[in-house]
Amino acid sequence: MTAIKVHNPGKLPTVPYQELQDFQGGLYDYSGVEALVKSIQEKGIFLPKFAWRSGKKIYVIDGHKTKRALELLEERGFEIPEIPYAEIYATSKKDAAEKLLIINSKYGKLQADEVPHFLNTYEIQTEDLVALEEVLAIPPFDLDAIISPPDPTEKGKKLQEEFGAPPFTIMDAKQGYWQERKALWLGLGIRSEVGRESNLLGFSKQITEAQGLDGTSIFDPVLCELMYSWYLPRQDAKVLDPFAGGSVRGIIAAKLGFQYKGVELREEQVEANRANLKELQESGVMEGANEKLTWITGDSLDEVPKLKDKFDLVFTCPPYFDLEVYSDDPKDISQMSFVEFESVYREILRASFDKLRDDRFAIIVIGNVRDKKGAIRDLVGLTIDAAKSSGLMFYNDVILATAIGSTSMRARKFFLGGRKQARIHQNILIFYKGDPKKIKQNYPEILTLRDE
Repeated sequence: MTAIKVHNPGKLPTVPYQELQDFQGGLYDYSGVEALVKSIQEKGIFLPKFAWRSGKKIYVIDGHKTKRALELLEERGFEIPEIPYAEIYATSKKDAAEKLLIINSKYGKLQADEVPHFLNTYEIQTEDLVALEEVLAIPPFDLDAIISPPDPTEKGKKLQEEFGAPPFTIMDAKQGYWQERKALWLGLGIRSEVGRESNLLGFSKQITEAQGLDGTSIFDPVLCELMYSWYLPRQDAKVLDPFAGGSVRGIIAAKLGFQYKGVELREEQVEANRANLKELQESGVMEGANEKLTWITGDSLDEVPKLKDKFDLVFTCPPYFDLEVYSDDPKDISQMSFVEFESVYREILRASFDKLRDDRFAIIVIGNVRDKKGAIRDLVGLTIDAAKSSGLMFYNDVILATAIGSTSMRARKFFLGGRKQARIHQNILIFYKGDPKKIKQNYPEILTLRDE
């Protein structure tokens, strides 16, 4: 029987590999184990395995793949001597498990369906992972992919291919296909965050640094593309956006061939949007977009009633009351009292709906916020009531499941501090003005997504 060579010049303690207790379960896969088998056959064991001793048991921390390779070699008739190990310091199983993640993250591929079990077993919170990523410079853990794996069903895949995303009442922005599409759009050079102060959401320094976040919300370009493709009746259709904000909704509308008018209170934001458009034109991405894309500086309360056009879609994302305060302008509804906010918000929506053609849709992306006491302000209900009061039908009620990101760092504190559940969704409220029986004739097919 051929014995595997074991090199131990430092005279470290040794142990039969069979006595090393498995610690990671199925967390990492064993891809490449045959290459390791061949290496051990040729060069032997020349590196000690990291292990953690707890009582009489020795848990392998770095060496699960080596242990698997040795099992295969023994099955093939090789003699396996005791192997050296270096003992690591850990205060508990949780501490040892975190160190296992640190050591193995560079060398193994995480098995997504095993991660929740591993984290629960050793009581590791998602904020612990974020801290490990930042402090120890290990590769990021894709928590969103772990929690929301791709739809495995063939039907789900076919719907996604046909419509860009399955037309369900939950739209999942965490899915791989969504994130890939988002990267393509942002890769064009869309910079919707420019024109606003950073960290309007008020994240702590720990969160913004650990997650590399700007702390100011950016509208999802994939959601733009889908809503335009699904709810505009023809290629030359017109979009009205009474709360324009950054550049993304306008640029994507023009890129897809639609006409867009956005009203924005702050001149600096409009100038930033125009500068972003100019950059894209100079790079060849947005040739001829000027005639399709208009940002108007002013208060929607005044500017929307002046518009002479009729529009085929109202599509907007208003301020979530005071969640982000954009300026100290008295006309800025994000810094008004809630009573003032409600009144002005209703009036702007009413004026916008008046500019909507009959038999057309209006889409408002909104989310509820909390007041200073912690009670929820029902912005969703307010929006629905405002639309119904203007004669629109509440037609589709959709949830946009958003990336978890920095929310994982705040969820535990929020919940233990006051049983507040962390929000990882927005509401997409879809209204219809007119006779729903005409939808089929006015919207005969989906305007398919572009690959350019």
